[in-house]
Amino acid sequence: MKKYKDELDRLQSEEESYIIKKAQEYQKKLKFENEGGGWNDTTDGFRHVWGAAYLALKYGDLASHAATSIHEAAESSYQPKEEQKMDEWNNELGREIAKDLKKEYKDIEKSFQWPQIEDLIAMKTYEKIQENKVISSPSDERLNNGFFKLNAVKNNTDSFYTEKSTKNEPQSLKDKLIKFKNEKLTRYTDRLARTPQEQEEQESKHVTLEELKAPQEAKKQKVRDIVEGKVQFDEEKDLSGYVNKKTGDNKIFTQEEIDAMTPDEQEKNKEAIFYQKQTIGVPSKEQADRAVSKGEMVYVSSYTRADGTKVKSYYRSR
Repeated sequence: MKKYKDELDRLQSEEESYIIKKAQEYQKKLKFENEGGGWNDTTDGFRHVWGAAYLALKYGDLASHAATSIHEAAESSYQPKEEQKMDEWNNELGREIAKDLKKEYKDIEKSFQWPQIEDLIAMKTYEKIQENKVISSPSDERLNNGFFKLNAVKNNTDSFYTEKSTKNEPQSLKDKLIKFKNEKLTRYTDRLARTPQEQEEQESKHVTLEELKAPQEAKKQKVRDIVEGKVQFDEEKDLSGYVNKKTGDNKIFTQEEIDAMTPDEQEKNKEAIFYQKQTIGVPSKEQADRAVSKGEMVYVSSYTRADGTKVKSYYRSR
């Protein structure tokens, strides 16, 4: 028992500083959010997930459990309970990532060297960040249910990471990641047969971390364009039957209507407006009137309800 405890102490003293260092390196490489300076933010979540997966692959699942439990117990005297739940969630997610990698590679240490294994863990963790599986806030409601309860097996799938796909499904970040790892496997199993020049040429062909990020960066840019109003309203789009899923009604905001809103009105309608921007865009009053003339939209004049409430004029889909 003492020997095992000494080993855990060594993990705590030597590996913890290494995990923190590596998390900082990957934060710079992947350029994910560090909004809290490494505390209760994406970097915090990454560190726990990556660290637990790293320990599980290097020392075994039991050692990872023990090492992270000791760490959380040491901080329990001053760490809020919600933060401890968040750390435990991310630690468990890390161990699930380690299990996934072991399934993909029968003997991962024979297929890759440790720097490459660490990269694979980082990319798997980054993928879970993009899928919103990593928790970076102690106020996240998922923590009330617990990791295993919330991520219970559904629809007869063997893992909560398993996703249904179709033959016509476009290539996703997950597909790119699988392709990248397969290329890595080929690269490290036949590298001895290549000359240094051939290795350098082959290296340039592999997917980089930046290339893996490209689809997500494109999505972020699309959201920024929507928020900043750079997405133009398409007058050729048929608006008949449009329903705003945030409100359940078929009201369509015009740019003039949004501009005339008070701050309170904008706050009240922000989700509905953003949904409209994502789907059909925001027409000007002139464009809306043209849609009315085509029979795709209806203009509703202002009126007063029976209870005396005044309703402003607005447009809606037909």
